[in-house]
Amino acid sequence: MPRTCVNDRLVAIGMLRGGMTYTDVARRFGVTRQSVALWRRRYQQNNGNVRDLPRQGRPRVTNPQQDRFIRVQHLRNRFHPATVTAKTIPGLRRICPRVVRNRLKEHGIRPRRPAVRPVLQPRHRAARLAWCRQQLRQRIV
Repeated sequence: MPRTCVNDRLVAIGMLRGGMTYTDVARRFGVTRQSVALWRRRYQQNNGNVRDLPRQGRPRVTNPQQDRFIRVQHLRNRFHPATVTAKTIPGLRRICPRVVRNRLKEHGIRPRRPAVRPVLQPRHRAARLAWCRQQLRQRIV
């Protein structure tokens, strides 16, 4: 669930002070009643501070701008592998191909690979056409 900004939390606390119910405030901001209760409790315990606490988990290697860049690069060059896309991303840190695949997955983009087929020579095409015409003649007769 996306985080709610500090300004919205302060507005929600103001609505509670104004007499609105937890349910109405929660519906207004699209969160649960427990979230609104947590904001109010945190506001009362921390002298008006409603900032979010740090969360567990590994920090992301890319920022939202780089995520958009990965998406656009892939949509422009559909058949480039993730290794090529990872090398073109600007920034101070190198990004591994697995990160590129994860970001594309977040955007709902699935990997595609070009079909590898033998190249048909003109003589192959002529032989195929001759075979097809022969089959047609046999069906007509």
